[in-house]
Amino acid sequence: MSRFPRIYAESTITRMNKKLALPQETMSLLYDYFETFANLYQLLPLKDAYKIISRQNKGLITLDEFIAFSEIARHEKHYYYILAKDELYLDAPKEEPIDRELVHSCLVDIDYEDYYNMVKHQAGKPLKILPKQELLKYKDDMYIADTPYVRAMMNFLCTRLQLSAHRAEDIISDFILIITCDDRPFDAVSKMLDRVKLKMTESQLEDFIKLFTDLNNNTRLPQNRGFTPHELSTNRGGQEVIDSISFGPNITAAFKSGEADIEEYRKEILMSELPEKVKMDMLRQLSQIEGKNTTQKKVGRNDPCHCGSGKKYKKCCGK
Repeated sequence: MSRFPRIYAESTITRMNKKLALPQETMSLLYDYFETFANLYQLLPLKDAYKIISRQNKGLITLDEFIAFSEIARHEKHYYYILAKDELYLDAPKEEPIDRELVHSCLVDIDYEDYYNMVKHQAGKPLKILPKQELLKYKDDMYIADTPYVRAMMNFLCTRLQLSAHRAEDIISDFILIITCDDRPFDAVSKMLDRVKLKMTESQLEDFIKLFTDLNNNTRLPQNRGFTPHELSTNRGGQEVIDSISFGPNITAAFKSGEADIEEYRKEILMSELPEKVKMDMLRQLSQIEGKNTTQKKVGRNDPCHCGSGKKYKKCCGK
Protein backbone atom coordinates (compact mmCIF):
# COMPACT_ATOMS: atom_id res chain seq x y z
CA MET A 1 0.00 0.00 0.00
CA SER A 2 1.32 3.45 -0.83
CA ARG A 3 -0.19 5.36 2.13
CA PHE A 4 -3.05 5.66 4.62
CA PRO A 5 -5.28 8.73 4.95
CA ARG A 6 -3.97 11.25 7.48
CA ILE A 7 -5.80 11.49 10.80
CA TYR A 8 -7.07 15.04 11.21
CA ALA A 9 -6.92 17.09 14.38
CA GLU A 10 -10.11 17.21 16.44
CA SER A 11 -10.60 20.89 15.61
CA THR A 12 -10.54 20.10 11.88
CA ILE A 13 -13.08 17.29 12.29
CA THR A 14 -15.32 19.66 14.28
CA ARG A 15 -15.23 22.22 11.46
CA MET A 16 -16.08 19.53 8.90
CA ASN A 17 -19.01 18.36 11.04
CA LYS A 18 -20.34 21.91 11.38
CA LYS A 19 -20.15 22.38 7.64
CA LEU A 20 -22.00 19.10 7.00
CA ALA A 21 -24.61 20.06 9.62
CA LEU A 22 -26.34 16.69 9.90
CA PRO A 23 -28.41 15.94 13.04
CA GLN A 24 -26.46 14.07 15.71
CA GLU A 25 -28.93 11.17 15.49
CA THR A 26 -28.18 10.82 11.77
CA MET A 27 -24.43 10.96 12.36
CA SER A 28 -24.67 8.26 15.04
CA LEU A 29 -26.68 6.03 12.71
CA LEU A 30 -24.15 6.47 9.91
CA TYR A 31 -21.30 5.50 12.24
CA ASP A 32 -23.30 2.44 13.31
CA TYR A 33 -23.71 1.44 9.68
CA PHE A 34 -20.01 1.87 8.92
CA GLU A 35 -19.03 -0.29 11.91
CA THR A 36 -21.60 -2.86 10.83
CA PHE A 37 -20.21 -2.94 7.29
CA ALA A 38 -16.67 -3.37 8.61
CA ASN A 39 -17.67 -6.35 10.76
CA LEU A 40 -20.04 -8.13 8.39
CA TYR A 41 -18.40 -7.50 5.01
CA GLN A 42 -14.85 -6.34 5.93
CA LEU A 43 -14.62 -4.92 2.41
CA LEU A 44 -17.46 -2.86 0.90
CA PRO A 45 -17.48 -0.23 -1.87
CA LEU A 46 -18.96 3.08 -0.71
CA LYS A 47 -21.46 2.85 -3.56
CA ASP A 48 -22.90 -0.30 -1.97
CA ALA A 49 -22.80 1.29 1.49
CA TYR A 50 -24.84 4.25 0.23
CA LYS A 51 -27.28 1.92 -1.53
CA ILE A 52 -27.96 0.01 1.71
CA ILE A 53 -28.31 3.12 3.87
CA SER A 54 -30.55 4.99 1.44
CA ARG A 55 -32.72 1.91 0.82
CA GLN A 56 -33.28 1.31 4.53
CA ASN A 57 -33.66 5.00 5.47
CA LYS A 58 -35.64 6.85 2.81
CA GLY A 59 -34.68 10.51 2.60
CA LEU A 60 -32.12 10.26 5.42
CA ILE A 61 -29.14 11.56 3.46
CA THR A 62 -28.23 12.75 -0.01
CA LEU A 63 -25.32 11.34 -1.98
CA ASP A 64 -23.31 14.54 -1.46
CA GLU A 65 -23.94 14.39 2.29
CA PHE A 66 -22.92 10.74 2.35
CA ILE A 67 -19.66 11.53 0.55
CA ALA A 68 -18.97 14.38 2.99
CA PHE A 69 -19.62 12.07 5.94
CA SER A 70 -17.33 9.38 4.52
CA GLU A 71 -14.62 12.03 4.14
CA ILE A 72 -14.92 12.82 7.85
CA ALA A 73 -14.82 9.12 8.82
CA ARG A 74 -11.84 8.65 6.50
CA HIS A 75 -9.75 11.06 8.55
CA GLU A 76 -10.81 9.81 11.98
CA LYS A 77 -9.37 6.87 13.90
CA HIS A 78 -11.56 3.78 13.54
CA TYR A 79 -10.94 0.04 13.15
CA TYR A 80 -11.75 0.49 9.46
CA TYR A 81 -10.40 2.72 6.71
CA ILE A 82 -11.98 4.52 3.78
CA LEU A 83 -9.47 3.85 1.03
CA ALA A 84 -9.06 4.60 -2.66
CA LYS A 85 -7.49 2.26 -5.20
CA ASP A 86 -4.39 4.47 -5.48
CA GLU A 87 -3.86 3.87 -1.74
CA LEU A 88 -4.14 0.14 -2.22
CA TYR A 89 -2.33 -0.46 -5.51
CA LEU A 90 0.78 1.05 -7.03
CA ASP A 91 0.19 3.19 -10.12
CA ALA A 92 -3.62 3.05 -9.74
CA PRO A 93 -5.39 6.13 -11.15
CA LYS A 94 -7.08 8.67 -8.88
CA GLU A 95 -10.70 7.87 -8.08
CA GLU A 96 -13.80 9.83 -7.27
CA PRO A 97 -14.64 9.78 -3.51
CA ILE A 98 -17.73 7.60 -4.06
CA ASP A 99 -15.52 4.95 -5.70
CA ARG A 100 -13.54 4.38 -2.50
CA GLU A 101 -13.98 1.32 -0.30
CA LEU A 102 -14.63 0.72 3.38
CA VAL A 103 -11.89 -1.70 4.49
CA HIS A 104 -11.60 -3.43 7.88
CA SER A 105 -8.22 -2.78 9.46
CA CYS A 106 -7.57 -6.54 9.78
CA LEU A 107 -7.18 -6.69 6.00
CA VAL A 108 -4.42 -4.09 5.74
CA ASP A 109 -2.77 -3.48 9.13
CA ILE A 110 -0.58 -6.60 9.10
CA ASP A 111 -0.43 -8.05 5.63
CA TYR A 112 -1.87 -6.35 2.55
CA GLU A 113 -2.23 -9.80 0.99
CA ASP A 114 -5.28 -10.24 3.19
CA TYR A 115 -6.96 -7.37 1.35
CA TYR A 116 -6.03 -8.74 -2.07
CA ASN A 117 -7.27 -12.21 -1.09
CA MET A 118 -10.58 -10.77 0.11
CA VAL A 119 -10.99 -8.98 -3.23
CA LYS A 120 -10.54 -12.34 -4.99
CA HIS A 121 -12.94 -14.15 -2.65
CA GLN A 122 -15.68 -11.54 -3.06
CA ALA A 123 -15.31 -11.15 -6.83
CA GLY A 124 -18.52 -11.90 -8.73
CA LYS A 125 -20.59 -12.61 -5.61
CA PRO A 126 -23.88 -10.84 -4.88
CA LEU A 127 -24.29 -8.63 -1.80
CA LYS A 128 -26.40 -9.92 1.09
CA ILE A 129 -28.48 -7.09 2.59
CA LEU A 130 -30.18 -8.06 5.84
CA PRO A 131 -33.21 -6.22 7.24
CA LYS A 132 -32.12 -3.08 9.09
CA GLN A 133 -32.75 -4.36 12.62
CA GLU A 134 -30.79 -7.58 12.05
CA LEU A 135 -28.08 -5.89 10.01
CA LEU A 136 -27.21 -3.32 12.67
CA LYS A 137 -26.68 -6.06 15.27
CA TYR A 138 -23.35 -6.65 13.52
CA LYS A 139 -22.17 -3.29 14.84
CA ASP A 140 -21.06 -5.37 17.82
CA ASP A 141 -17.96 -7.21 16.63
CA MET A 142 -18.76 -10.01 19.11
CA TYR A 143 -22.31 -10.52 17.85
CA ILE A 144 -23.30 -14.11 17.10
CA ALA A 145 -26.61 -14.66 15.35
CA ASP A 146 -29.00 -16.89 17.28
CA THR A 147 -29.43 -19.66 14.71
CA PRO A 148 -30.52 -23.30 15.13
CA TYR A 149 -26.92 -24.30 14.34
CA VAL A 150 -25.47 -22.16 17.14
CA ARG A 151 -28.07 -23.53 19.57
CA ALA A 152 -27.33 -27.12 18.50
CA MET A 153 -23.60 -26.62 19.08
CA MET A 154 -24.30 -24.97 22.44
CA ASN A 155 -26.46 -27.92 23.47
CA PHE A 156 -23.76 -30.39 22.40
CA LEU A 157 -21.03 -28.62 24.36
CA CYS A 158 -23.15 -28.29 27.50
CA THR A 159 -24.88 -31.68 27.54
CA ARG A 160 -22.56 -34.07 25.71
CA LEU A 161 -19.24 -32.57 26.82
CA GLN A 162 -20.51 -31.27 30.17
CA LEU A 163 -19.09 -27.76 29.72
CA SER A 164 -20.42 -24.77 31.60
CA ALA A 165 -22.61 -22.36 29.64
CA HIS A 166 -19.96 -19.65 29.98
CA ARG A 167 -17.18 -21.83 28.61
CA ALA A 168 -19.41 -23.14 25.82
CA GLU A 169 -20.21 -19.56 24.77
CA ASP A 170 -16.49 -18.70 24.70
CA ILE A 171 -15.72 -21.77 22.60
CA ILE A 172 -18.52 -20.99 20.13
CA SER A 173 -17.16 -17.44 19.81
CA ASP A 174 -13.80 -18.97 18.92
CA PHE A 175 -15.49 -21.28 16.40
CA ILE A 176 -17.19 -18.32 14.69
CA LEU A 177 -13.89 -16.41 14.59
CA ILE A 178 -12.18 -19.41 12.99
CA ILE A 179 -14.99 -19.88 10.47
CA THR A 180 -14.93 -16.19 9.57
CA CYS A 181 -11.19 -15.72 9.32
CA ASP A 182 -9.58 -19.05 8.42
CA ASP A 183 -9.43 -20.53 4.91
CA ARG A 184 -9.33 -24.06 6.36
CA PRO A 185 -11.67 -23.92 9.38
CA PHE A 186 -11.59 -27.65 10.14
CA ASP A 187 -7.80 -27.65 10.34
CA ALA A 188 -7.89 -24.62 12.63
CA VAL A 189 -10.65 -25.95 14.91
CA SER A 190 -8.89 -29.30 15.19
CA LYS A 191 -5.75 -27.55 16.44
CA MET A 192 -7.84 -25.42 18.78
CA LEU A 193 -9.51 -28.49 20.33
CA ASP A 194 -6.08 -30.04 20.86
CA ARG A 195 -4.80 -26.82 22.40
CA VAL A 196 -7.63 -26.55 24.93
CA LYS A 197 -7.44 -30.32 25.56
CA LEU A 198 -11.08 -30.92 24.70
CA LYS A 199 -11.24 -34.69 24.18
CA MET A 200 -14.17 -36.57 22.66
CA THR A 201 -15.17 -40.16 22.17
CA GLU A 202 -15.54 -41.45 18.60
CA SER A 203 -19.31 -40.98 18.78
CA GLN A 204 -18.96 -37.45 20.16
CA LEU A 205 -16.40 -36.58 17.52
CA GLU A 206 -18.66 -37.77 14.72
CA ASP A 207 -21.53 -35.66 16.08
CA PHE A 208 -19.22 -32.69 16.52
CA ILE A 209 -18.06 -32.87 12.90
CA LYS A 210 -21.67 -32.77 11.70
CA LEU A 211 -22.50 -29.86 14.00
CA PHE A 212 -19.41 -27.89 13.05
CA THR A 213 -20.08 -28.50 9.36
CA ASP A 214 -23.60 -27.10 9.81
CA LEU A 215 -22.26 -24.16 11.80
CA ASN A 216 -19.65 -23.42 9.14
CA ASN A 217 -22.13 -23.66 6.27
CA ASN A 218 -24.64 -21.39 7.99
CA THR A 219 -22.41 -18.57 9.27
CA ARG A 220 -22.33 -15.24 7.43
CA LEU A 221 -18.90 -14.71 5.90
CA PRO A 222 -17.14 -11.54 4.71
CA GLN A 223 -15.67 -13.46 1.77
CA ASN A 224 -19.24 -14.29 0.71
CA ARG A 225 -20.31 -10.63 1.05
CA GLY A 226 -22.58 -11.46 3.99
CA PHE A 227 -24.06 -14.68 2.60
CA THR A 228 -23.66 -17.98 4.43
CA PRO A 229 -21.98 -20.74 2.38
CA HIS A 230 -25.30 -22.59 2.32
CA GLU A 231 -27.21 -19.55 1.02
CA LEU A 232 -24.60 -18.88 -1.64
CA SER A 233 -24.44 -22.54 -2.63
CA THR A 234 -28.24 -22.72 -2.89
CA ASN A 235 -28.38 -19.53 -4.97
CA ARG A 236 -25.82 -20.97 -7.35
CA GLY A 237 -27.38 -24.42 -7.45
CA GLY A 238 -24.33 -25.94 -5.78
CA GLN A 239 -23.79 -28.46 -3.02
CA GLU A 240 -22.03 -28.42 0.34
CA VAL A 241 -18.93 -26.26 0.36
CA ILE A 242 -16.92 -28.19 2.98
CA ASP A 243 -14.73 -30.74 1.27
CA SER A 244 -11.94 -31.37 3.76
CA ILE A 245 -11.69 -32.28 7.46
CA SER A 246 -8.29 -32.89 9.02
CA PHE A 247 -7.59 -34.92 12.14
CA GLY A 248 -5.64 -33.07 14.82
CA PRO A 249 -2.46 -34.44 16.44
CA ASN A 250 -4.27 -35.76 19.54
CA ILE A 251 -6.79 -37.70 17.47
CA THR A 252 -4.01 -39.02 15.23
CA ALA A 253 -2.02 -40.08 18.31
CA ALA A 254 -5.07 -41.93 19.67
CA PHE A 255 -5.32 -43.91 16.43
CA LYS A 256 -1.61 -44.69 16.45
CA SER A 257 -1.61 -45.85 20.07
CA GLY A 258 -4.65 -48.05 19.57
CA GLU A 259 -6.70 -45.96 22.04
CA ALA A 260 -9.12 -45.25 19.19
CA ASP A 261 -10.17 -48.01 16.81
CA ILE A 262 -9.44 -47.01 13.21
CA GLU A 263 -11.63 -49.75 11.72
CA GLU A 264 -14.61 -48.78 13.86
CA TYR A 265 -14.16 -45.13 12.99
CA ARG A 266 -13.89 -46.03 9.30
CA LYS A 267 -17.29 -47.76 9.51
CA GLU A 268 -18.84 -44.74 11.24
CA ILE A 269 -17.54 -42.43 8.48
CA LEU A 270 -19.01 -44.66 5.78
CA MET A 271 -22.40 -44.70 7.53
CA SER A 272 -22.43 -40.95 8.25
CA GLU A 273 -24.40 -38.34 6.29
CA LEU A 274 -21.32 -36.24 5.56
CA PRO A 275 -20.75 -35.10 1.95
CA GLU A 276 -19.06 -37.79 -0.15
CA LYS A 277 -16.00 -35.62 -0.76
CA VAL A 278 -15.53 -35.20 3.00
CA LYS A 279 -15.91 -38.95 3.57
CA MET A 280 -13.29 -39.77 0.93
CA ASP A 281 -10.84 -37.26 2.38
CA MET A 282 -11.28 -38.62 5.92
CA LEU A 283 -10.89 -42.21 4.73
CA ARG A 284 -7.73 -41.23 2.87
CA GLN A 285 -6.30 -39.72 6.06
CA LEU A 286 -7.17 -42.85 8.04
CA SER A 287 -5.33 -44.98 5.48
CA GLN A 288 -2.28 -42.73 5.75
CA ILE A 289 -2.31 -42.94 9.55
CA GLU A 290 -2.75 -46.71 9.38
CA GLY A 291 0.26 -46.96 7.09
CA LYS A 292 2.52 -44.99 9.44
CA ASN A 293 3.30 -47.67 12.01
CA THR A 294 -0.14 -47.64 13.63
CA THR A 295 0.13 -49.59 16.85
CA GLN A 296 -2.33 -52.47 16.81
CA LYS A 297 -4.40 -53.32 19.86
CA LYS A 298 -2.86 -56.11 21.91
CA VAL A 299 -3.64 -59.49 20.34
CA GLY A 300 -4.90 -62.21 22.68
CA ARG A 301 -3.11 -65.58 22.56
CA ASN A 302 -6.28 -67.30 21.32
CA ASP A 303 -7.09 -64.61 18.76
CA PRO A 304 -6.47 -65.20 15.03
CA CYS A 305 -2.91 -64.25 14.15
CA HIS A 306 -2.58 -60.84 12.49
CA CYS A 307 -0.34 -62.32 9.78
CA GLY A 308 -3.38 -63.88 8.08
CA SER A 309 -2.29 -67.51 8.44
CA GLY A 310 -5.62 -68.56 9.98
CA LYS A 311 -3.88 -70.06 13.01
CA LYS A 312 -4.29 -68.84 16.58
CA TYR A 313 -1.73 -66.27 17.63
CA LYS A 314 -0.20 -68.59 20.27
CA LYS A 315 0.33 -71.30 17.60
CA CYS A 316 1.86 -68.91 15.08
CA CYS A 317 3.71 -65.62 15.56
CA GLY A 318 3.07 -65.67 19.32
CA LYS A 319 5.25 -68.71 19.96
